[in-house]
Amino acid sequence: MEIFLIRHTVTVAEKGYCYGQTDLDLQLPYLDVFQKIKGYLQINEDTLIYSSPLRRCVEMAHFLSPNAIFDDRIKELNFGLWENLKWDSIDHEISMKWMNDFVNEAPPEGESFQALAD
Repeated sequence: MEIFLIRHTVTVAEKGYCYGQTDLDLQLPYLDVFQKIKGYLQINEDTLIYSSPLRRCVEMAHFLSPNAIFDDRIKELNFGLWENLKWDSIDHEISMKWMNDFVNEAPPEGESFQALAD
């Protein structure tokens, strides 16, 4: 059995913004990239596709398979109060505490990478 982890293509988010579970669309065009990925993976009717239910992931999952399975547990990290804020607008002292130990530290009202993994 082979397992492939595929990240979504570029989103419409402006550079410099913090987003994890913010539900963003993909930047057009993306279908050519989807087609290349599908060709590389050699997907058939027996291939299982699991996806985050966020729009940026759903687009590709539906392209790859009409039977894609969506699961909240594989959403991106929840950045809590930092969601959709410019990184440079986040209090430097608080963000540095997180950056120095993002595995165990969580953004305010968000989750740590350890919580995400759990």
